[in-house]
Amino acid sequence: MVFIDELKIGNWILDGEVPVQVTEILKGRINHSQANGAPYDELNPIPLSPEVLERCGFETGGKFGIYKAPNGSLWELYGDVLYFFHRGTRISTDIRSLHQLQNLFWCLSGTELEYNP
Repeated sequence: MVFIDELKIGNWILDGEVPVQVTEILKGRINHSQANGAPYDELNPIPLSPEVLERCGFETGGKFGIYKAPNGSLWELYGDVLYFFHRGTRISTDIRSLHQLQNLFWCLSGTELEYNP
């Protein structure tokens, strides 16, 4: 289940098995790119994976698990957790899903992280 306080317009989540983009957040439901009025309890996060990162424009950095984001920042996917590198230091983010990554990316860079489902 997706926690509503983690969502913003533009985030990508799953409605069943279908990736959808949030277009409006309402009390008890969400409107998205495929339907209006989807109840929160029917929506799920998109788990992070190498494929999801690549669909966001991340490129593999040569080492297993290291990715370069579209803005040039470095990230490491270790298991199902994403880490961010700042000045050579690996920082734990506890980011496990695409919408969380989109939100953190916005906070760090001021730009939206695009996703191509």
